Amino acid sequence: DSKMNRKLLMRLLQNHGHACIEASDGQDAIEKVTEAEKNYAPFDTILMDSEMPIMNGPDAAAKIREMGNLTFIVGLTGNVLPEDIKHFKSCGANAVLPKPFVFTDLEDLWSNAGLIRKASLIS
Repeated sequence: DSKMNRKLLMRLLQNHGHACIEASDGQDAIEKVTEAEKNYAPFDTILMDSEMPIMNGPDAAAKIREMGNLTFIVGLTGNVLPEDIKHFKSCGANAVLPKPFVFTDLEDLWSNAGLIRKASLIS
């Protein structure tokens, strides 16, 4: 997402007690996921925008899954047509939320997945 939108999302998450790391695009997200795994500090959640430079969200989600990473991935998109959501999920997203999303919808996803919320990656 845009730098401003990432900053707003990070502030929202941090104000709710979440630790966040920002990635500027899909490739950067993959590198940060790899680094976190290498440092034995994996993410609990990855929030992945659909449209990003260098590598889009669905492609990045697929690469993360190809690495064997099972982190909960939430796709964020303005493209809410059923086929767009289905595509994001087929690439590895556990869930997809429309942009802008309501924070309680994200909390509901976490609750339904039984996740402990420690850290999120914003890309």
